[in-house]
Amino acid sequence: MPSRYLIFLMLTLSFPALAETGKPGYMPPSSVISTESTLQMMGGLLLVLAIIGGIAWLIKRFSLISTAAAGVVKVVAATGVGQREGGRC
Repeated sequence: MPSRYLIFLMLTLSFPALAETGKPGYMPPSSVISTESTLQMMGGLLLVLAIIGGIAWLIKRFSLISTAAAGVVKVVAATGVGQREGGRC
């Protein structure tokens, strides 16, 4: 059994030594998460929320949805669901 762990350690520890160290003059890319991209994302989110709120306000303001449709559904029966079912406290 110890030989299995020894072989595993030898294989995993030798890979970083074989890895390419890098090319001269290579510059890693800048971070994707920056202040500018975060502000842009939050600005877009606020714009979408403002559009949704504006459309809801317009619909409510100009009564584009009629309230006459409220009486279409008729309640036939109701059932209490929960711990206090049956009227006992």
